[in-house]
This record gives sequence, structure tokens and C-alpha cells, in this order.
Amino acid sequence: MPRRLSDYVVSVDLSNEWRRHLVWSKKNGDDLKALVTGRYTSTSVFLSLLFSTEMAVIYSPSRPADEIREALENKEIHKVEFWAGLALCVSIFFSVSALVANFTAWSVFSSLSTENAPIVLRSNVGLYSAQLPSRLVVLALYLFFAVIVLTWWVVMPGEAAFFLTLGGFLVIVHIIQTFSATANLVMLTGAMANMPIIEEDEEVHLSPGQLSDILIERARLAKKLKVDVMKQYRVDYQQLLREVEDGTLQFPISESEYNLRASKMVHMRRQMPSRFLDVRVGSELDMVDEEHG
Repeated sequence: MPRRLSDYVVSVDLSNEWRRHLVWSKKNGDDLKALVTGRYTSTSVFLSLLFSTEMAVIYSPSRPADEIREALENKEIHKVEFWAGLALCVSIFFSVSALVANFTAWSVFSSLSTENAPIVLRSNVGLYSAQLPSRLVVLALYLFFAVIVLTWWVVMPGEAAFFLTLGGFLVIVHIIQTFSATANLVMLTGAMANMPIIEEDEEVHLSPGQLSDILIERARLAKKLKVDVMKQYRVDYQQLLREVEDGTLQFPISESEYNLRASKMVHMRRQMPSRFLDVRVGSELDMVDEEHG
């Protein structure tokens, strides 16, 4: 269930909304740092391989590579080879840029202390900086895919190149659409937080299809509520959705109601160790309700 047209071509996990959910859902600074920096390790290896592949292509002694270099040298803009070479050069530039951004971000964010990691990463500067390497990686990937597609048109008959291009495009759209839909489901249902979407004793009796139906219904309900990201992770979001679903709470929800629920959550976190938050949040909030009278 992609929500925007861009969700079909750019994965939701590259959006500012996803990053905001990510940094607000994690209360522990170490967990947040691990999530943000964990991707940089594999990305660095991948970018190194991509960069070496691009350099091998542009300096290859093969006939297609010779034609691409000649088209660039002679500025033959009417040839496919010229645009394949141009896309390859731009792709190399963005691969190097992504490598630099990735290593720099890794160094900067790894130095954050546990206490200050949430503060920095939740700021506009932190959000943008953490997201920049991933965006450069995707841009480099798309450019390299464009090089591959243009190369097909250089070395293959037109019909074969057309069907390969169409097939490649559809596969990429399908992959992005699938994970964009899953990412939207994760954000709307509050699945990044510690509170379980469905209680464990209820979950064990549900089939995969029933679980999907519940998640989709919760996501649709969340879209109607339009809860701000910061508010979503300051209250017991799952309890909120259940109460709206049961009809015990009407929306739109007032600001005072959000503040009351947020204060209960803060009180609960102070009263209990964080490792018990996942499984006891529902019952503990009931106890807090009684204390608040």
C-alpha cells in the first residue's frame, strides 16, 4: 500500500518520514546508534564493489567499451554509446561521493555518546546527515542501472533490448513497491516501538492471513488518526489504536488527552526497567491510570 507515487520508484526507507520514525521509536541511545551506523558497514563494502565494477567497465578493452569511449571523445551525442558513457561517468562520481559520505557519517555518528545520540539524530541536521549517504547510494545504483540498460541497446538487437529494459524496470518497481508497502505498514502501525501490536496470547491463534488483515486495518485506522510522529512514540500507541478501534475513544483526539497519556508513559518508564517495557506496558499503564485517579 504505497501512499505516494514516489513510493514506486524510491523506497520509503529513504524518506524523512521513515528516518523520523526510526529515531523517535528508539529511546536507548546505544540502540539508536546501532541502527543508524549498522548499515554503513555493509554499504561501504557494496560501494567499493560497485566503484571497482564501474572503473573496470570504463577502462575495459572490449569492443563496446571502446565504442563508448570513442563516442565520448568525439562528442557524438546522437549515439546511444555517448549517453551510456556519460551515465557511467556520472555514476562513478556519485559512487565516490557516496563512499566519502558513508565513511564520514560512520565516523561522526559512531562518536556520539549514549545520552546525546537521540538529541543529535532527532535534529534536522542529524536527520539529513544520517540520510545523505543512503540517498547517494541509491542515486549511484540507479545511474549504474541506466548504464546497463543503455549498454543493452548498444550490444543487442532492438527487440531484445526493449524487453530486457521493460523487464528490468518492472522488477525494480515491484521490489520497491513491495518494501515501500511494508515500510508504510511498519510506520503506520507503530511496529518500530517496543509495544506489541497484538498481544502474544492472541497472536498465537492467528494465521498469516489474519495477521495481515489486522495489520492493514490498523494501518488504515492510523491514517485516519494522523498522529504526529513524536506523539506516536510518546504514548502507548497500540493501546490508543485499540481504544479507537473498540469505540471507547473518539477521534480527533484532543491535545490534553495526548499530554495525559504521554505523562503516564513517562511515569511508567521511570517506575520500571526498560527491559520489561515490551511485555508489561499494557498492564502497567492500567496501574498508572489508577494512580492518576
